[in-house]
Amino acid sequence: MQNTKRIKNTMMFILCIIVCIMSIAYAVLATNLVSLKENKKISDDSNIPNNSDNSNNSNGSNNSRNSNYSRNGNIPNSSNNLYWKVGILDITEAGIVGEAKSITPPTNTSSTATFNVSLKKPGDSMTYKVTVRNSGQLNAKVHSVYAVTTGTKDIEYKLSGIKVGDKLAVGKEDELYIKITCKNIGSSNENKSRNITVIMNYIQDL
Repeated sequence: MQNTKRIKNTMMFILCIIVCIMSIAYAVLATNLVSLKENKKISDDSNIPNNSDNSNNSNGSNNSRNSNYSRNGNIPNSSNNLYWKVGILDITEAGIVGEAKSITPPTNTSSTATFNVSLKKPGDSMTYKVTVRNSGQLNAKVHSVYAVTTGTKDIEYKLSGIKVGDKLAVGKEDELYIKITCKNIGSSNENKSRNITVIMNYIQDL
């Protein structure tokens, strides 16, 4: 009876040892497999060409080209690394007739000039000179010139100077004149006002 019990205990002990050995072997095998996979991944990655420089160069080229766009969205040819910079340099008053006056000073972006004027009687007028300069390295020409207006129709405007097709060489300036005139306000002596935005679009002169 005691021998049988001793044999059972011995077998249980041996079985526990076998289970422990199998567990340790499995853990070692799993660790080796993971290491092999990681080494293979590193080896594969090392064989992939480094495109970071090309990517940076590509992004840099795109950013450079975007920075050379004028605000009106024209896309110049920058294949020779020449940059585009055509825009309004300044706006000045070129003439006042009667009781005409600016309600607010003229404002501008690179391609737009906005005027807000007040005129009291027929014949009153305000004239402004808008100077455009080509400060880039690419010759340009006028693609379009037009105005958007709000306010009374008793005030009219006339554009002169810069016109569609005019060329603007590198380093050169050109002027656009806008004359805003009161043509008729009836019997009312109240001031009339009108807001006018002139838009000039330039493209590359190929």
